[in-house]
This record gives sequence, C-alpha cells and structure tokens, in this order.
Amino acid sequence: MTWGELFAKGFRRPEGGGRSTKPTPTDFEFDVPVRDKATAYALCPNKKLKGAKVWLEAEWVVLRDPDTLVMHQDAQVPLVLKRRAAEAKPRASFPCEKAGKPDGKGDLRELRAGGLGSQRRGCLQSGAQAKYGDAGQAPR
Repeated sequence: MTWGELFAKGFRRPEGGGRSTKPTPTDFEFDVPVRDKATAYALCPNKKLKGAKVWLEAEWVVLRDPDTLVMHQDAQVPLVLKRRAAEAKPRASFPCEKAGKPDGKGDLRELRAGGLGSQRRGCLQSGAQAKYGDAGQAPR
C-alpha cells in the first residue's frame, strides 16, 4: 500500500462538494510522496470490520519516519505526532489563550496525551497488534 492509497481509503469524502472523494496527503498539508510505501498497524484489531470499512473505521498508525507517527482515529482528519527533542520544552501548536470550553474557561490539562495512551495501552501491551497492508512485523 502507498501513502496515496492509504489516505484515499482512510479519509474518503462523500460525493459532491466539488472535491475528489479520494483525498491525498497534500489535502491535509502532509508532505509525503503519494507513491512511497506505507504500512499501517491496527491499534486494537476488530475482526468485524471487513474490506473498505477497515480503513475508514479502524484505529491504525503508520510510521512516517523515526520521529513522526500518523494516526487514524476517525475518517475526518489524520493525527500527526512528532517526537520532540529530549531537551525541548513542550509547547502547544495553537494559541492557548484561544482554547476554551463553552463556559469560556480553558483547561489544557484535559488535552493530555497520557489519556490517549492509557486507553490504548491495554491493547498494545496484550500483544493484540495486527497489521493491514504489507508483510512484516509490527514495531514494538
């Protein structure tokens, strides 16, 4: 599977609206050659999903390079995670003063990445890793 095929299958658009139903990585401002090989790994395999539904509904990740991971959590937008240098301080990728709740009080602590990791930890530690696409071992 290539990056182009992965994005076309994983982030399909409905017909109409003036855009192709098969998005490309550049539609998401993700710089990767569409013909380069990509291998997707399921986070928590769901044997009930078959065919195209696997790409649209399953949660999967693809390693772009040693420091960049692309995650599919829904069919709307990819989540791109980049490793920061060990000495670098964490910083928001958006203006914190604009983050907020309906009541107008922002709380960035709710956006901790640890929450996402703890939800997935059980599946990954149990060894329930499956791979869609090309042959090979899931990264450990």
